[in-house]
Amino acid sequence: MQQQNLPAGGNQNPTFLGNQHSAQAPKKMKGMLSSNIVPPMLVVITVLLVINIFLTISPPYIQQRNLTQQVMEEVAEQVEVNPFETPVVSVVADAENLRSSNSIQAQVYANAQDGDYVLGYSDKMVIYRRSTGEIVYEGDSPGTILNRNQQALRDSVVKAAVSSGVIGSAENANPQLSVVTDPKQLQSQDAEFYKNAQSGDVIAIFPNNEVILLVRSANGQVTIIEQGEYNTSIVKN
Repeated sequence: MQQQNLPAGGNQNPTFLGNQHSAQAPKKMKGMLSSNIVPPMLVVITVLLVINIFLTISPPYIQQRNLTQQVMEEVAEQVEVNPFETPVVSVVADAENLRSSNSIQAQVYANAQDGDYVLGYSDKMVIYRRSTGEIVYEGDSPGTILNRNQQALRDSVVKAAVSSGVIGSAENANPQLSVVTDPKQLQSQDAEFYKNAQSGDVIAIFPNNEVILLVRSANGQVTIIEQGEYNTSIVKN
């Protein structure tokens, strides 16, 4: 008798199917075991990287922070400061260059040396030499001195302008001030008005009065050198 072939996809030997399934099972388990091992390895690598970064960055930062705190405490023992204020702390890198910048810097940093600590508070500035424990300077910051000097100069210019009859009243008079640094350049723009200008002279513009003055300050006294009308061009009176 001829044996009939089973159609494709028909029933097959269950024992064979079971063996086939059993042969594939270890492969699945192997893959499952591998996927469970990878995440812990990534965690370990990440932790090691974090530790390495911490050991690389933290010590210098901590040392600098501790040093700054020590400097603040040492200064507070000698100078009356607000205990609740954290000053801005910096180090003098080139004292000679600071002194040569302008007269105000020369005044403030007169005795400063490279390596001195500068502590900026809201009401004062302190220069501290830690090597000797000396307070080199205690007083106004260069910015505070500049603002005070500018206000004093502005008041003197307004007073001179009122006294000479250039403006009628000091009320609401707020001149714009600028310092002459290059007289020749100004003379090339207006030779007649700036012919007597010198470095350090002050140009005062009163916009509301349409007046411009060239003044010179010496020993707290302001002298008007030139005066003119101010609009888009200067017309000498």
